[in-house]
Amino acid sequence: MYIGSAFSSPAQAGSSSLPAVQYQPPPVPIPSPQPSPVPPSRILVQQQIELSPKRNASFTERFSVGGTPGVRVSDILKDAAALDGANERVLERTGVRQIRLVISWPGYDEVGRYISVQVRDTTTNDSRFITRAEFAKQICMRLSGFMKQAATPRREHALWAIGKHGFTIDNLWLLSVGPARGNMWFAELEVLQ
Repeated sequence: MYIGSAFSSPAQAGSSSLPAVQYQPPPVPIPSPQPSPVPPSRILVQQQIELSPKRNASFTERFSVGGTPGVRVSDILKDAAALDGANERVLERTGVRQIRLVISWPGYDEVGRYISVQVRDTTTNDSRFITRAEFAKQICMRLSGFMKQAATPRREHALWAIGKHGFTIDNLWLLSVGPARGNMWFAELEVLQ
């Protein structure tokens, strides 16, 4: 016997005029996808160095991390960057033994520093070209030194100020290094906008 029914069996009850309804569990909420973090916007540092039309752009060495152009200068200095092609030899086929890196930041005097790209291996006493990681470290050390010594920029370039109230190595990216003119080379740089 069924409790709450006037009939002793379902057969006695006969067919119902109510539609048969199957139980459906409540829908499981599907989490909405989280937006991907937007990478910070970077702008190119407009250096004041003139590029020679005769320069050999094939000598340019590019720096990237995970296929994305650029590497943060502070990460290179802390040995915290997973630089693409870090162990590849740079400028090996060019005959270049050293470069004169010229930093030409807007509002500041040009500064040139030499970097040897061919060094003596202390274990074999043979000459070898440095790796991309070693090259990046040398360049970033020069950039850091430049930024530490930078004074107040000329008035018309106040937006490009370096230091406490301006750009630092923490918001500076190295994209490439290539010949500019003569024996001068320049670093292509970007900063956070």
